[in-house]
Amino acid sequence: MARGWLALLMAGVMVQAQGASSQIGLGGFQLGQYLRTADATYKLPRLERTQEDGWLVKAFTASLVPEVNIVFQCPPGDPRQIVSIQVAGDPASGFSLVSGLRLGMDEKAVVAILGRPKERKAYQDEGVDYLRLDFENRNYSCEFDGKGRLISFMLFGYTGFPEQPSDMPSLSGLKAALKAGELSAFWEILAPDFEIYLGRDLISYQKAAALELKENGRLKDVLLGPGGLKEALERKDANEDFQMRFSEEKGQVKGYSVCKFPNSPLLKEIVFTFLAGKWRIYKIAFREQTSPGK
Repeated sequence: MARGWLALLMAGVMVQAQGASSQIGLGGFQLGQYLRTADATYKLPRLERTQEDGWLVKAFTASLVPEVNIVFQCPPGDPRQIVSIQVAGDPASGFSLVSGLRLGMDEKAVVAILGRPKERKAYQDEGVDYLRLDFENRNYSCEFDGKGRLISFMLFGYTGFPEQPSDMPSLSGLKAALKAGELSAFWEILAPDFEIYLGRDLISYQKAAALELKENGRLKDVLLGPGGLKEALERKDANEDFQMRFSEEKGQVKGYSVCKFPNSPLLKEIVFTFLAGKWRIYKIAFREQTSPGK
């Protein structure tokens, strides 16, 4: 798999040692988002390359002064979907990462947040000294420059998240987010590749998830506006009928939990998928005649 893009760029949930749990998001994006959302957010890539093993690597400039780059990796089997996000750049930027972590921090401050590393490895790349920290049962790693400053943080895959659910989904988390009345409350509710069906219209993330949950007015209307999801679930006819649905994907059988609303004139069904340790909403289907926010 493609790794070690730091030199190129600089030149051109379980608890471990009280550290941060595995992460689904970095730089405003979530693992599992489609790569097209990065293209739409940043427009022109700084670097794009397909490795010999088929991994696609695509990098963009997130900040020019000080310089910070964000790198995405997609596997050979699905070059559309992001499975790795890396932020690397000038330590003077103080670029915000996860859990209070920022570029430029020293190793002591990083370990205080992330916990004791499983492996601490010093190495050289083109004559430049680096230090890499890897963490037990976590999906992240980080790197420091020769002055001991954090210059890279990477998420890769879903290591550290529960692989199987311990219970079935409910609508309680969704209803709490709807009651909060802010799109930001849906960061952990919506799957990175969610889809909302409104007749022939389809709503999904078009840019970085954090941007969409801040400025996508259409998404806000559909979730919180008149005739939207909030109103549909508050109605007395929103009787829930949970079922299981199975489909074959990439040669494997995947299970989804489906909540149907047989009596609702607004809402048809909500489909949950288990991703990154929790049930998240993969699909919301409204009745064809429904026009939320209008």
